[in-house]
Amino acid sequence: MLDILNGTIELGEKLFNILVSLKGQIKGDKSAAAKDLQLVIDEIIKFYKITQGEISNFQSIDFTDSGNLAANKKILFDIQSGEMNVRISEASGSCAKIKRIYNSHLDSWFLQVFHNENQNYVQVQHLFKQLSDYDFSMIEATKDLEKYLQPKANSFLSMLLVNDTNNLIAAHSDVTKELMNVRVKLSQVIKQLVDIKNEFQSIANTI
Repeated sequence: MLDILNGTIELGEKLFNILVSLKGQIKGDKSAAAKDLQLVIDEIIKFYKITQGEISNFQSIDFTDSGNLAANKKILFDIQSGEMNVRISEASGSCAKIKRIYNSHLDSWFLQVFHNENQNYVQVQHLFKQLSDYDFSMIEATKDLEKYLQPKANSFLSMLLVNDTNNLIAAHSDVTKELMNVRVKLSQVIKQLVDIKNEFQSIANTI
């Protein structure tokens, strides 16, 4: 379930692991590497936060209160019509920025850091190639989430029309549980990246 979205989250996890290993090289470094890496982290987090918000909106639907009917329908119609895709796609443009930062500054810095460790340099180079295609990955991950949620939204709207509240609440609860694993993984990778970004910011301020 949601393999493409999970793959996009794994990119963030790989980035975090590499950044943790670089903390020693960043300390005392006189280049702008710490600031450049903060910018890369910001671009990755942007997509994760928007996606997390969309999942949270869907999970937070309350079908037990008829007073929420209009708000519930709006969320479901947005998913049904592809509006969610539009909102997440507004975070696009990240790959061009990441590619520019990498090619202009970070590639030569990584080459210097890993000058005796060619395998590590190749791994970093491969990761940043993937991150440079991040807009494509983001669009595919968004389609993955939308493909998963749209049939659910259609089904829920049909149940709303016939006031099948009990089955609706049960079905929504099942989907909420299914999505929780992805939401937890998003929260974890966002926290990891925010924490390492703050460390780099602290290092940059002392240089």
